[in-house]
Amino acid sequence: MKKALRIISLSSGLLFIFLWAISKFNFLAEYNSASLRSVLVIISLLLHLIYSQMEIKKLKSNNTKVDI
Repeated sequence: MKKALRIISLSSGLLFIFLWAISKFNFLAEYNSASLRSVLVIISLLLHLIYSQMEIKKLKSNNTKVDI
């Protein structure tokens, strides 16, 4: 699950960068819109947040086991 979240987050970030670069050259304008780029950024940020929360929970559970 965590690996899938990480891959989707990374791919949406890379796709955003690709679309942003295309917008600077006005190439493939019919596939490039600001709303699509905004959705990709939101997806990337939300998935990164979920992934980070899962990692923090994992680290906290490891720390409690060591302290006992």
